[in-house]
Amino acid sequence: MASTKRSDGDGSLYQRHGANCPPAIEVAGKNGKPKHERLAHRCSGPWVGSVVVGWRDGKPVRKKVSAPTKSAAAAKVRKAIELADAGTLAAGPSLTVAKWMEHYLEEIAARKVRPSTLRGYRTSVTQYIVPLLGHHRLDKLRPEHVETAWHELVEVGAPLASDKDRKPLSPATANQAHRILSRALKIANRRGLVSRNVATLIDAPQPAPAEVEPYTLEEAKKILEAARELRLGSRWSAAFALGWRQGEALGITWADLNLDEGRYRVHRALSRVTGKGLVLGPVKSRAGDRDGALPEELIAQFKARRAQQRRERLAAGDKWVGNEWDLVFTTPLGLPIDPRADWQEWKDLIAAAGVRDARVHDARHTAATLLLAQGVDPRTLMDIFGWSQRAMVDRYTHVLEDMRRDAAMKMGSALWG
Repeated sequence: MASTKRSDGDGSLYQRHGANCPPAIEVAGKNGKPKHERLAHRCSGPWVGSVVVGWRDGKPVRKKVSAPTKSAAAAKVRKAIELADAGTLAAGPSLTVAKWMEHYLEEIAARKVRPSTLRGYRTSVTQYIVPLLGHHRLDKLRPEHVETAWHELVEVGAPLASDKDRKPLSPATANQAHRILSRALKIANRRGLVSRNVATLIDAPQPAPAEVEPYTLEEAKKILEAARELRLGSRWSAAFALGWRQGEALGITWADLNLDEGRYRVHRALSRVTGKGLVLGPVKSRAGDRDGALPEELIAQFKARRAQQRRERLAAGDKWVGNEWDLVFTTPLGLPIDPRADWQEWKDLIAAAGVRDARVHDARHTAATLLLAQGVDPRTLMDIFGWSQRAMVDRYTHVLEDMRRDAAMKMGSALWG
């Protein structure tokens, strides 16, 4: 809510009269005109102050205070004016944290994040945030309340679990809840519902950094060699060459590829949504909406995949349903590839290649590490992978150091061994 310069009329003071107050009497007003007044010393009603704390849609938003006496109410008005001028007085209704989180989840987050991300949000809100903090008034939430809540999660466990099943949760779980709460409070602050985002005033539990375990170049080559035998081997070539996430790869369409110019665009991802099945939705973040160049070898593989799909369409005849999707990686009938089936193919592939077990996402880690090892600068890497923060690049630094140390040892062995 935009702040404006205060005027003399921003604060007002009046007495609220009740049934026990004496009736008003007629007295002479300005210019001799009569008006009705009550004898204040005979009234027992509270004194109410009203202060303009901001503006919304061109109209003033007021904060009311009350006290038994006029002097006490006037003091509260002066204090409210000071807080409003300092920008620390909220101009919103007395919502509870539970009510605001429900609104944030259903009306704000649901329109901004992917379905899979929203499921995680729902879990954090319903299982952790609301049970621990939902009873507080939104504008009365304090940093200490939040600190205590996260301490309970990591020391005791989920509040809704039974005593026998309750066990401490990981710092990563508490950190996720903290980030969701902070995002919700940030919007509440923008709308004037709270004076500050208290989540930014504490140190949230920090999970241990996830170890990045990419494949070596030799292991990646073994996997891609084994992928040549697969119907959709180009899907795994794209994973290692371009670092596409699983949903991004399965959601890429022919319209997203320009094989003549050797370009691609990633802006959607395939995911499974409860009650809807497989759907195409936005990518993980704004930075994830990106484009880039295709290696010559991958262009050739995509052209071969397009020719293969045309043959599959002819063989399927009336059973072909791929036109409405236009996806690059599909079943022989043109349907999207289920992420679970994709995961199983990955497991079978690395087993056939004879390399160690790893997640599908580790192909993306491998792509990032190999590009850094080849001297690609961090800013370009962020653009290729759709990262908005340099911290993502820094996660791979220790891997490169191991590579450099290994290279030095090999050189030493070659020269003096």
